[in-house]
Amino acid sequence: MRYRLRTLLIFLAIAPPLLAGAWLLLIRHRALRNIDTARVHVTVLEEATYHYILDTAQLPPDLDALIRPPKTLTSPQKWTGPYLERPQVPTDPWHRPYRYELLDKQRIKFRISSDGPDKTPGTNDDITTP
Repeated sequence: MRYRLRTLLIFLAIAPPLLAGAWLLLIRHRALRNIDTARVHVTVLEEATYHYILDTAQLPPDLDALIRPPKTLTSPQKWTGPYLERPQVPTDPWHRPYRYELLDKQRIKFRISSDGPDKTPGTNDDITTP
């Protein structure tokens, strides 16, 4: 009986820290997976935007233009989308919309970004196109 009680007490002393460590590893893995998912989404949105530009010879006014032709399109017959497989623009893993910024219309420069895990724009954890 003593042997079983001692074994049980040792198990109860060792198990919680091991389970806590495993739980922390799981949480960290999930956070890294979310960052990787956001990077993939940003890359896919960037590629779709370039396809839109090649077809229409202009920058899209917003990311919705990758799904439906915008009303401001100068040559609607050139739009060969949708440029995304999904019927809507995805949100980032933290359930926020991706940002689309026109940086320079003349040089066809734009930025697509996610606010990252802290959900605050302009911080170090933001995920953006280069």
